[in-house]
Formats: sequence, structure tokens, C-alpha cells
Amino acid sequence: MGATFGGPLLTALGPPIPVPSLVLEGVSGTEPFFDRPTDVSYGLNATALAFGTIGGHFGSSWQLVRENGSVPNLTVSGRAFIYSNHLDQTKPREARRLYIMEQLDLTTSWSFKNHLFFSGLGAYYDAPDPELTLAPFVGMEFRSQKRFFCQWELRYMGVNRQPDVVDVSFANIGGYGAIATTFSAGWMLKGDR
Repeated sequence: MGATFGGPLLTALGPPIPVPSLVLEGVSGTEPFFDRPTDVSYGLNATALAFGTIGGHFGSSWQLVRENGSVPNLTVSGRAFIYSNHLDQTKPREARRLYIMEQLDLTTSWSFKNHLFFSGLGAYYDAPDPELTLAPFVGMEFRSQKRFFCQWELRYMGVNRQPDVVDVSFANIGGYGAIATTFSAGWMLKGDR
């Protein structure tokens, strides 16, 4: 179980600062699939709740290739984000919607002692706006000798998309996408990995 804090880097106020977004989440290991580690993940966006929106995610990860010498771990992850603003009484009834977005990540990772370094590519799919949106990422996870861990990630959301309307200025390169950073801290309740 853990908590993640972060978001896109807002530049409208001067230096880039992460937009606050607190997500409470968990990951549970499952029976191996084809003798490869598999897990399920789930989370609730606590920041969205403060604005009358119920939102969260659920998904699964599967390790395709185990690290072996110079060959890194290779993991595929799928996640669905579901949000509803039906409880937001400040919006007219016709503006209330259910929003669903799919995410697919392909991650390579390397172990160094008890820590993990990773990079990969995420792809997002929004059914009402079905354009491919890509997000390359890098990060690292540091583990204590016990069960505590913390993780940092830098993700370039929508690196291949240039918005038609820009209401808020986010850190980006050439007007494409938004650079986002997150910091996570967690505690393993049981298990050895």
C-alpha cells in the first residue's frame, strides 16, 4: 500500500511546480501467470474527491522477461482510470459525465543491490477522443532493508500531442504535452518482493 503525490509541472507561477494530486493506492501479488510474476493494482484519487469527483484506477502488471545479466526485466502493465463528476452539485446536470481512459505501459528495469531503475513508454487511449497519446518515462525505486520503499518518476505526458487550446501553461518542449513528476512512498504489508 502507498501514497503518490505529484502531477504535471505547472509553469504559470514562475518556476515549475507539480500540480497537487494525491492518490492512495495498493498493489497485490497474484498467482504467477505462465510462471511469471503478476499483480493487480488499485487506487483512489483523494484530490479529485475534494472537487466533487469520484475517481480511481485499477489494473494489472505482468513480467514478460526476468532480468538476466545485461538483459533487463520487461514488464507490461494495463490500467483503467474511471472518473465521475456526478456528485459535483456546482455543475449543471448536462455537464456531468463518466470518463474512462485506458493506459498501457511497457517498462524495462534493472536492479542494483536492493534498488530498481526503470524506463519505458506509456500509451493512453480515450474512447471519446481516440488518438494515440504517448508518454515516455524514467524513474527509480529505493528500498530499505525492511519493507519501506520510495519511488520517483518523471513522465512526459502526451509527448506527441500539441493541444488546440491552452488554458494552463505546463512544462513541455516545443508546446507538446506536459512534463509530470511523481513521488511515491509505500510499505509492504507481507511477502518478500
